[in-house]
Amino acid sequence: IVGRRRSAATRAGAVVDSATPTQTILIVDDDPPGRNAIAAQVAAFGFAVIEAGSGREALRIVARERVDAVLLDVVMPDIYGIDVLMQIKADPRTESLPVLVMTGLSDRDMRLSVLAAGAEDLLAKPVDALELRARLRNVLRPRAAALAATPNPRASQPIVFERPVRRSLGTH
Repeated sequence: IVGRRRSAATRAGAVVDSATPTQTILIVDDDPPGRNAIAAQVAAFGFAVIEAGSGREALRIVARERVDAVLLDVVMPDIYGIDVLMQIKADPRTESLPVLVMTGLSDRDMRLSVLAAGAEDLLAKPVDALELRARLRNVLRPRAAALAATPNPRASQPIVFERPVRRSLGTH
């Protein structure tokens, strides 16, 4: 099921509450069995997971959801993975989003192109679980620190009421 969320607590595929403070990984792969296997691994690591079966769907999700990293397949039927990567990196709202590209291709030029387009890392398919865990931790650690260090602009603002508070002075 595409667009499904998972977490370690919901490996069976139940929907995760959007208020869960867990880091969220978007997995983009047009091959359902491969995507499901990676999603199960990532959920077992304790991350929330959102799955997308196409590049277009991935771009829609990235535009509307809070995602902490993307695992992106290169070869997809609708939009080639490198094009999805370039669109993510070209948008100021998502340019700092870590993208790890997964590929079964061994073409050196393609791998160099993916890195030049802004991918934080490459993973060979089939993806090794321990390598995936280490690479996710490596790209998420600096992002989590940067987000924690960024002050909340609303925290220092005074509370403003939309309607003035009026007192009724009754005469008795």
